[in-house]
Amino acid sequence: MIYKNFAVPVGCFNLVLPGCLKLNVFMKTKSLLIIFVLLLTAFKAVTAQTWERIYGMPNRYENTYGVANTYDMGIIQATRVNWDALWLNKTDVNGNILWSKYYKHPYQSIYVGCLTRYSPDNSLLIAGGSTQIDDWGDPVLFKVNACGTLDWCKIWNIVGGNYGVQVLNTLSGDIILHTRYASESGGFDNRFQLVKLDANGNFLWIKHIMPQSEYPNIINEDMYSLINTSDNGFLFGGRGYYRDTANPDLFWLRNMVVKCNSEGDEEWVGVYFTQRDEEEFHGVIGSVFELNGNYYAGGTRYLKYGNQTIASTPVLLKINNTGKLLSHHHTFGDSIVFSLPWAFDVINDTAVFMVTRTTPSLSQGVHIGMIITDSLGNINKALDNEIGYAIEDCLTKTHDDKYIVTGGVYSDNEYDAYALKVNSQLEWDTLYNGNFTYDSLCPFPIDSTVIICNCDITTGVKSTQPRKKVEILNVYPNPAVNQVEVILPENITCSVIEITDLFGRIAIKKETGKYVTEEVFDISGLYEGYYIVSLIDNNQILLSGKFLKKLK
Repeated sequence: MIYKNFAVPVGCFNLVLPGCLKLNVFMKTKSLLIIFVLLLTAFKAVTAQTWERIYGMPNRYENTYGVANTYDMGIIQATRVNWDALWLNKTDVNGNILWSKYYKHPYQSIYVGCLTRYSPDNSLLIAGGSTQIDDWGDPVLFKVNACGTLDWCKIWNIVGGNYGVQVLNTLSGDIILHTRYASESGGFDNRFQLVKLDANGNFLWIKHIMPQSEYPNIINEDMYSLINTSDNGFLFGGRGYYRDTANPDLFWLRNMVVKCNSEGDEEWVGVYFTQRDEEEFHGVIGSVFELNGNYYAGGTRYLKYGNQTIASTPVLLKINNTGKLLSHHHTFGDSIVFSLPWAFDVINDTAVFMVTRTTPSLSQGVHIGMIITDSLGNINKALDNEIGYAIEDCLTKTHDDKYIVTGGVYSDNEYDAYALKVNSQLEWDTLYNGNFTYDSLCPFPIDSTVIICNCDITTGVKSTQPRKKVEILNVYPNPAVNQVEVILPENITCSVIEITDLFGRIAIKKETGKYVTEEVFDISGLYEGYYIVSLIDNNQILLSGKFLKKLK
């Protein structure tokens, strides 16, 4: 039985203006801030023992965009409210709210994109967007300490629409922020970038990833996932629209995996497509992870049903550290047929926990699904939750090695924040009995407050960080019409040179002998467009370069 239990406090609540003053606001005052009501027990419970929670207030739109563990067995959730405010909830081990912080600008919107725990001091990093400067929005980053106090809040002012999507820690204690729609027009070019900041939020460098000037045949790219890699780099998963070299007026949706080094320069861009199996890779990558020296990307292929294109079976790609596709597998299941893998966690070397955006039939809406697979994508167990939908950073592993999945749910004609907890066997978790000590690092009681955010505004560095020169194959002339010459590194052993279009289709393939220093290729018969040249040895890409083929 589902029921609502709203506890509405009376009297006063605290209103905090960082760096200014603290006010008491009488609850009967009719103002915009009055929509924040302390929800210390405000949730809908499915049963008394099952760990499933719905958080919300009447006549508000709430979705949880990030979740993280806290040092004291608690849980912190960052929820977007009405697309214009951030609601930060600290809960106990059973999901009951201990305290809340409601971040709001006096006149403009603040919205959350994700949340992560900042490892060095147990504080929180919350990324999102703000319209404090203009209606297009700008990236905003909050750092909140373990007691819920705002350490700092910074807005990076850039022309055009923009917001923070993901935030990561680095081993050095710096912060990496991924922003979307980084172009001045907010349009098809330069749509995402990495920003590096120090622990105080000061900008160190900014890198446009796949700038339009270098990738003119890829448009409208979006990255949905970002992780740190074991070599201190970064791995994105998402999608882009690629110009068809055979028909330049057409752009095709393709999955995309992008690997960057520690300086934010892309090392390779992977688009996984084969002519013999074309339909397998008309899709997007929802999430990526690393396991035993290889990268894995979970996505979906798209199929057509009549005139309608829909997401179909999940696909798990295995990729080596140079971007070469090692294998791909369909993840089939009777109860989870139409799914997009949206978040992963590696349980062990033979088991992966996968959260999906799922619908069991074409006539039903999308909701949360969960799958346990092996590293080949074979399903060991699946759970169709039937309600709720996953959003952005929706998965965290708890201190007791279980999983909390967050997002939103449509219930009783309203959209509310949603959370559930299961174990690694996809069995529903039950509630803990007994007393736990929370917020032990805090020497004072923590108030649930409204925080008016007048964030520091910065333009960051005056210009983007120069892109580091990565060792590549030297191909010239570029652009070229009839032929190109590829300069090979010294002491090369017998290898293979492949020239492929941006879809991964091999246009030219040639073996090169030992100690050969250059190879010439006739490209007069190729279509106009960009081509990738790869030097391959033992199925490993050693170096790559690119050139633009022109007709004249």
